[in-house]
Amino acid sequence: MANGTRTTNYQTALASWRSDAQFSVDYSKRFLGLEHAYAMGLTGRGQTIGVNDAGVYMDHPLFG
Repeated sequence: MANGTRTTNYQTALASWRSDAQFSVDYSKRFLGLEHAYAMGLTGRGQTIGVNDAGVYMDHPLFG
């Protein structure tokens, strides 16, 4: 749960994250549904994420 305790009740965990200050101030976390991942105990630790924006000039020498 958001306060560091554990629960086996998924709905309680969801409610905990949804009312946490971290989710209240950052719309993107709620928009992406991250409270579901946190409620299941997923943190993303050890993952690498890459983004290739369509605005990248792929012929630039640094991307060659």
